[in-house]
Amino acid sequence: GGGEGGGRGMNRVGRAAGALGARGGAALARMGGAAGPGPGPAGYRACAGGLIFDRRGRLLVFERSDRPGQWQFPQGGLDEGEDDRAAAAREVWEETGLRAPTVTFVSTLRERLRYDVPPGTWLEKHGFRGQQMAWSLFFFEPDTDAPSQFCNLDGLGGEKPEFKAVRWASWAEVLESMAGFKRPVYERLSEISPLEMNKFLSDKNFGADG
Repeated sequence: GGGEGGGRGMNRVGRAAGALGARGGAALARMGGAAGPGPGPAGYRACAGGLIFDRRGRLLVFERSDRPGQWQFPQGGLDEGEDDRAAAAREVWEETGLRAPTVTFVSTLRERLRYDVPPGTWLEKHGFRGQQMAWSLFFFEPDTDAPSQFCNLDGLGGEKPEFKAVRWASWAEVLESMAGFKRPVYERLSEISPLEMNKFLSDKNFGADG
């Protein structure tokens, strides 16, 4: 899970979101060319996220259980021995109940996004400067306006529920409702993910407009 409460060890993204605020967002760095699985650079916690989209190019977003009105994608830290793809798939399943064949893995974006955390967060207390995220894209196979019927938000794999609602959104809608420190990450995602999404949809003979 990617919430801000407790979790399995330190394998959870965003626990310190409430403390990060604008300073965390301003500290976001772009890390082009850092391809491949494994831990991030020294001092940064390796994390994975899952961006789920459908044949119409819509994005699947989830409302946080602990922060009404805040919507985001599934995300969380890597477990021991996991690579980025496996971690993203696990987080998607634990937090949303989605897995193959309902969603299929498309690709992991080459560019890693990282941000520093301010003093006093749980990450800093555990010796981390911040977090580095690898984002994987997943295709939502069903063509539906009611994605909730395919999701299970009860919290799977021993995790507590992270989300309480799900809906389709455009990039503009995602960015509009994004929490402060995560916004730079999602802004960059909105720049680098459409190329991969559109290529996949074109290969499957789906037009960008459905």
